[in-house]
Amino acid sequence: MPEQHGRQRYPKRTTFRKRRWSGMNAPVLVAHLGATCRDALKKHFAALPPEDRCLRFCMALNADAVVAYVDRIDFARDSVFGVHDDDLALIGVAHVAIDESAAELGVSVLPTHRDRGIGGALLDRAIEHARNRFVPALRMHCLTRNPTIMHMARRSGMDIVVDGDEADAHLTLPPATPASITGEVLTDSIALFDYSMKQQVARWTRISKLLTAARPRQTALFIVRLTYASRRTAFGSSPGLRVLIRAPDVGDRQTDCLRR
Repeated sequence: MPEQHGRQRYPKRTTFRKRRWSGMNAPVLVAHLGATCRDALKKHFAALPPEDRCLRFCMALNADAVVAYVDRIDFARDSVFGVHDDDLALIGVAHVAIDESAAELGVSVLPTHRDRGIGGALLDRAIEHARNRFVPALRMHCLTRNPTIMHMARRSGMDIVVDGDEADAHLTLPPATPASITGEVLTDSIALFDYSMKQQVARWTRISKLLTAARPRQTALFIVRLTYASRRTAFGSSPGLRVLIRAPDVGDRQTDCLRR
């Protein structure tokens, strides 16, 4: 492997490709996050082990520094993407910081959810997003002891330059096309539908637990009243289910399936 002035340069692959899913491999759906997800982002980074947090930020950060980092994210300029589990917790996050010359990417995945293609899906989503914003290049900065990020960069055809314990990866992005823009809109729509389905399952799970908790003894007699409610959302009227439970020695409990 050639060296130039103490810096190692990996050969750049000239083809630009996206991750393909085949066989029984289910695609990883990546959601575009907004400013309302700051608390979820803080929980995600807090769940990373100290060493993984160091690899993500290329330095050791304590809890207060991570909170300050999340609070500084400018969602009007930058973009943040996430992958949710069935409990709507963020298990993978990508932060794309955009300026005029390039977009810089940082990726993290919780240890219990690795080796499932989540990191690669986040990288591909970041490339697609930056390309469609007419950003000419995408770059990543990482530590050389982070083999996962190094592998992801090579797989995506990024030009990697190593300098001591650190590495910089650079990818020149092709121009946006009508097909790439349409594909991103479709990707966001599918991810939004997936999140809505997980949200409904989580709500019904909470209702089931609430119904179970409303029985302090087997002889309890309780009344369940179901009413439909409608709430105006950014996407129009969204029907929901409101449940009122009355049981002896428990009192009234109400759970609302509409997102507050």
